[in-house]
Amino acid sequence: MLRKLTEYGKAVKIALIELGQTQSWLISEIKKKLPDRYVDSSNLGKIFTGEINSPEIVSAINEILGI
Repeated sequence: MLRKLTEYGKAVKIALIELGQTQSWLISEIKKKLPDRYVDSSNLGKIFTGEINSPEIVSAINEILGI
């Protein structure tokens, strides 16, 4: 079953589109800010649908995308 994006997930996707960037780019930027954290597309997907909560990663995303 496909889970729906949260409002936060939608905001991140829109910001990426506006910047002309991909989720892969975002993952690499997060890894630069949080080299000790494991981040992949599955983690991001779960953050975007609200399945997991990672304040540290969310904070990095907000900083990278300026949201």
